[in-house]
Amino acid sequence: GVWIQKQKLVPNDGSSHAYFGISVDIDGEYAVVGAYQAKENGIATGAAYVFERIGGIWQQVAKLIPDDAAANDHFGFSVAIHQNQIIVGSEWDDDMGANSGSAYIFQRNGGVWQQEAKLLASDGASSEFFGNSLDIIGNSTIVGARGDDDMGANSGSAYIFEEEAGVWVQKAKLLASNGVSSDIFGFSVSISENYAISGAFNHATYGFQAGASYIYKKPDLGWTNMTETAQIGADDAEASDRFGRSVAVTEVNSQAHILVGAYWENAFNGSAYFFQYDDCGLGNGLAPQETSLQENQEMMVQEQGTAPVTATQSLKVVPNPVQELASVSFEMENQGQAVITVLDLNGTEMYQSGQRLAKGFHEETINVGQYRKGIYIVNVETAQGTQQFKFIKE
Repeated sequence: GVWIQKQKLVPNDGSSHAYFGISVDIDGEYAVVGAYQAKENGIATGAAYVFERIGGIWQQVAKLIPDDAAANDHFGFSVAIHQNQIIVGSEWDDDMGANSGSAYIFQRNGGVWQQEAKLLASDGASSEFFGNSLDIIGNSTIVGARGDDDMGANSGSAYIFEEEAGVWVQKAKLLASNGVSSDIFGFSVSISENYAISGAFNHATYGFQAGASYIYKKPDLGWTNMTETAQIGADDAEASDRFGRSVAVTEVNSQAHILVGAYWENAFNGSAYFFQYDDCGLGNGLAPQETSLQENQEMMVQEQGTAPVTATQSLKVVPNPVQELASVSFEMENQGQAVITVLDLNGTEMYQSGQRLAKGFHEETINVGQYRKGIYIVNVETAQGTQQFKFIKE
């Protein structure tokens, strides 16, 4: 098929330099568009416009202005919609100090969009820009604060709020365990039923300003203050890629699917990376982009000479994730030669040992302390075939 532009949306009261379209979101028959420089109660007060598709035509049905609108609040810098709820960021709001930021929840009742709540960070402070990014699903919302300084100046953070009996309550503050100054964690955020993600496009684990993104899995007892479940980067990460400039997460059959933008990758051409949940030896972790993983597995078979994964699976790595010493355990069905190989996701051999072993269970300890953070694959090759297990190096 062919994608065809069906309509151009403009506000009924459009004005110069309003920056209508700085942010957009859509859900079903409703769409919301931010105009953070719109002049309402002063310069750059901001506004958000709601459109409904009626009879196949998108029509403006509401203009959202916060009850306490003020000049230079930048209301509308970020927007998100899910079903009957809209959240709008106002990253220059001053309630907790100059440019501390805020976010507003609007609810549709009887066809009328009304302000329901104003969200502030419990520890908000000047220049944190709470509300620069946000997302909403059901009774849960996530709000980024790119200027938070808990891990250093402009290290960034994100907050999760949930609605309880009509009241929005802060449930969690999300931080990166390895966050440092100028990471700008929280510049992009997204949330699904059981996962949240935040981008930190200046983070340097994979190279200067290569960027990283951080995954959070909702604990069984609900959201709480926490650091990441997993950190992810691009397989082909390079300095100044700015991986994490944009992020999105959804769930398909209860599995997390993630998309991360790297807008400076490949000499500013840019790219996006798809990641998929993988419960094969990763626990709550995530596998890297699916196509790259498939290509790397094929490459490993060709270049490393490994046999297809056919042996009975007894291979395990503990702890997982691991920081220093990884214990690799497996069972030999018969006496014979066993070759243990650790590969990164580019197929680079990080470790290999081979020895003749008796029938039964065996364990080998591997020091991975100097490995770069990320996902690695352990292969154990015997006469019966190859077992494979993935682990996370923290």
